[in-house]
Amino acid sequence: MKSPLEKIPFFRANLPCRQKFQQEIVDCIYSQPLNEGQLVYDFEDHFARFLGSSDVAAVSSGTAALHLALIMAGVKNGDYVISTSLTAEPTNTVIRSVGAHIIYCDLDAETGLLNLNSLSETDLNKSKAFIVVHYGGYVQNSETISSLCKEYSIKVIEDCAHALGSKYKGQKVGTLGDYGCFSFQAIKQITTIEGGAITARNRQKLPLIRQARWFGLQKSQSRQMTNITSQGFKYNFNNVHAQIGLMQLAEYENKLKKVTDIATAYKLEISKSCSIQNLGELPFTVNSNWLFLAKVQDVEHATNFFVKHGVSGGRIHKLNHKHDFLKADRKLPGTEKFEYNLFHLPIGSWMLDEEVGRVLNVIKNYRNITND
Repeated sequence: MKSPLEKIPFFRANLPCRQKFQQEIVDCIYSQPLNEGQLVYDFEDHFARFLGSSDVAAVSSGTAALHLALIMAGVKNGDYVISTSLTAEPTNTVIRSVGAHIIYCDLDAETGLLNLNSLSETDLNKSKAFIVVHYGGYVQNSETISSLCKEYSIKVIEDCAHALGSKYKGQKVGTLGDYGCFSFQAIKQITTIEGGAITARNRQKLPLIRQARWFGLQKSQSRQMTNITSQGFKYNFNNVHAQIGLMQLAEYENKLKKVTDIATAYKLEISKSCSIQNLGELPFTVNSNWLFLAKVQDVEHATNFFVKHGVSGGRIHKLNHKHDFLKADRKLPGTEKFEYNLFHLPIGSWMLDEEVGRVLNVIKNYRNITND
């Protein structure tokens, strides 16, 4: 009797080959120091060059990056921050952690893009920052958002946790706003096991970020000479994680090309379907496809079909405003309608050719199925 195939997951950690990985990490661990050192600074330099940014600070997580961005943007207790409900929860829990109120921007029900018209009755003069989430790697309309924020002196914080390598008009996300925040958590496009990074348009903010990530201390000075002038945190990156990140970065362009090829194959098969639809993307954008998004009429029906055939499919994130702690101050009809039909499929450079073929075959088998 033939054993059932293992279900293809949404995510899988994507590491270098075992032999190379083990050797590099063992060498790193025994070379000292284990904490922040030259490898961290090398990683920051390589990551900045990848982004086309002048400088980057590596931190302990994407959430830490968002927290520091809010602090650098001057967000304080009682302030307001614009965000979205369709995202991983840390995007919004970090707003609450600084004592700020969340203003949810609704989404266009068809495209999933931020609907800035939904903010027309909001007093934007109270807003200090706008966290723009490039969900799944799909790029938001950065020019329109930046124009609105400039009018009201609102700082733009890009949440790029899903979007490493995505571009808008040739410029990588994370360099389009005042701050860009990245995650290198275990299942992200590159992983350092845990980690993150932050960019800042104003280069004078980077020394302050580096100081804040290390208890508020100036790490380049002795403990006897340094002086804490503001709240700091234990948000530093370390050499071991940096070594993993350097190995990942060296391979990332090739991995990104592989993911793009998989997405192209998915879109071609979906284009033949009457039961599943491709999601449109903004002109002049490049999607890094950490998630592959499509639309179906009945998500539960489609999920059951794909899972039955050994492929993960369906919803991933709970809309944040449906959490009691993150509840909305307004109706979000566009967000709820868009999410109602949103369907995710597995994608990543970790996928074997056989797994890609299996996903394509299930898409093909589902394409003429309806829930009548």
